[in-house]
Amino acid sequence: MNPFEQDIHDALRAQGLMLVPQYGVSGYRLDFAVQHPDEPGCFVLAIEADGAAYHASDTARDRDRIRQEHLERLGWRFHRIWSTEWLHNREKEIELAVEAYHRALAALSSGVSTPVTSTSEDSAVPTSTPPLPSAEGFLGPPEKVSRGQCAPQ
Repeated sequence: MNPFEQDIHDALRAQGLMLVPQYGVSGYRLDFAVQHPDEPGCFVLAIEADGAAYHASDTARDRDRIRQEHLERLGWRFHRIWSTEWLHNREKEIELAVEAYHRALAALSSGVSTPVTSTSEDSAVPTSTPPLPSAEGFLGPPEKVSRGQCAPQ
């Protein structure tokens, strides 16, 4: 983990979130997968940490958007933390990540299977990035991904 990711990891662990760094799923790596508090091995939220290099790379943003859309189709919920937001208001970013975790747990408990995407200040992608076509068809049908008993049906 880089220092930014390590700081996120430590701060969210201190809030009681059980994080698995660099979790591999469906041929991708998530910065963090957050486990269900009562079901080890069952993941309820993906947290992505995006630093300054990410902001400067159109290709990285485009690739990550397609990846996120694909994983959302598999039932993953996302929360994205931007390094600039983390540096300017770390406590608020911690609060937003914890809220995203609780929303993911609530959605799972209520049986909601539609993925919920959460980002800092609803700014998952800078406004200068043009919209991308849907990953539907591009990636093919979603394969089954085991996330313990938490996987949406």
